[in-house]
Amino acid sequence: MITKKTVLVLGAGASIPYGFPSGQGLLDLICAGGGSFKNLVANGALVGNNDVSAFIRASGEADPESIDVFLANNPEFEKAGKAAIAAILLPLERETELKSSWRSLRLKREKSKLGGHWYKYLLELLRANTSFEEFDRNKLSVITFNYDRSLEHYLYSTLQANFHKKRPEECTEKLNSIKTIHIYGQLGYLSWQTSGEGIPFGLKPVDEGQLVLTIRRAMQSIKTMSDDFEKDNSDIKLARQLLAQATRIYFLGFGYHPINLKILGIESLGDKNIRGTSLGLSFQRKVDLGKLSVSTLKWDSKRTNPTYLYDEDVYEFLHKHAILD
Repeated sequence: MITKKTVLVLGAGASIPYGFPSGQGLLDLICAGGGSFKNLVANGALVGNNDVSAFIRASGEADPESIDVFLANNPEFEKAGKAAIAAILLPLERETELKSSWRSLRLKREKSKLGGHWYKYLLELLRANTSFEEFDRNKLSVITFNYDRSLEHYLYSTLQANFHKKRPEECTEKLNSIKTIHIYGQLGYLSWQTSGEGIPFGLKPVDEGQLVLTIRRAMQSIKTMSDDFEKDNSDIKLARQLLAQATRIYFLGFGYHPINLKILGIESLGDKNIRGTSLGLSFQRKVDLGKLSVSTLKWDSKRTNPTYLYDEDVYEFLHKHAILD
């Protein structure tokens, strides 16, 4: 059980082990018309064909750091951007990436090239030394900049399987105790997260028409940055509140883009116990982090890395450097 208030802040790198692209990878798929989403979106009349083509061309020419930044600077492409995100990512939500693929690796005694199964490790910690009835006493919150719902789905489906005699609504109640905030929205709510019609994880539409309808629904839950993105945004307010109250804050697979750090109010967390991964992070981004008024991110004595950032994948970081009790 996690007894101290802990917040995990997730970036795209946290979902890569489960079959999702990095921020740059998502952009590359968009520019390449990944998964033939261009025709799907246009044929389904989600966005006009000319608008989709213009969006793909403009994002390719801009070559931005992330789709979120591009859409913030080009709000005229908001609808096309949301359609592209949903059309590309929804098919990547696959059950096999969460359990059976890892089982196969273990049977072959192979280590994943993309890092270890940190979802499984986290659930083991949440369940340690506790019963189902006490599961909701875990003091964990998650702030994610990702659109996928893979972590929530894994926790729910695995908890339910471990306690299969419990009613679904009982598992829902336990999982709802772990606050999960999607800063930029998500690919719709899972069935157990809403009283209305949810979008199942790993959906396999029977035809293109059903897929188009699902994409349309998912678009409604995706957010893009605008001039008033932070104004009266209850999710951002709650995220900052959770960070302010936290005893431990861990950044996982996060790119530390200045815009996202500003959204979190990072400068107000100067005395917090903050640690995180820095795998693949540029030297300049590390320099910029070292300049922040966050004590645990100041540079080490050799000036090679901010003190509590580690060039490791999420699984290795959690195993070696995160205290989760």
